[in-house]
Amino acid sequence: MHIAIEGLDGAGKTCTAKCLAEELGYDFFENPIYELVGRQGVDCFRKHISQFDGDLCDNVAALFYGTGNLYLSHRKQGRNIITDRHLCATYLWNAVEINIRFFDFLVEMCGKPDLTVILYAEPDTRRQRIMHRNPNDPDLQENIFTDEKYGKALEFVKRYNMKYLWLDNTEITICQTVERIKRYINGVKQL
Repeated sequence: MHIAIEGLDGAGKTCTAKCLAEELGYDFFENPIYELVGRQGVDCFRKHISQFDGDLCDNVAALFYGTGNLYLSHRKQGRNIITDRHLCATYLWNAVEINIRFFDFLVEMCGKPDLTVILYAEPDTRRQRIMHRNPNDPDLQENIFTDEKYGKALEFVKRYNMKYLWLDNTEITICQTVERIKRYINGVKQL
């Protein structure tokens, strides 16, 4: 089984994914591209990609992050895994009309997660969580504290007919978030 945990920075993806993986006895993978190039490689890529404009930037970024998803699809064979980010994250940050065919290809080649959990937290809550985690986090300078990207996340799971759970964790803890996901999984298994 593959469960992908998605959402914007500060929504609690990493903590939720790690805790859920531990409780279920699944393998945990943080952002699949880290498996290939590490955080330093991703940081270097981000630095250089910022030199491109518009569609070129989106296309190159979609290819780069999509490569991590293709790699993961090979690594996960026969394993139960939880991923912190997957295809949905690549789509919500990099999909534009001109590269939708690439996402069609990615979904076909990688397969769909058995469940995509979209963690939602209100913008102020996400900002507070990031500040608590690291007051110097560069994400605090980015324009990520709106709900626009969540619309793209929903667009993605609906476009590709994926099983998903939308979970607002604005006012609940990570443990409560994990318990709600586990209840959902158990409910689906019993159907």
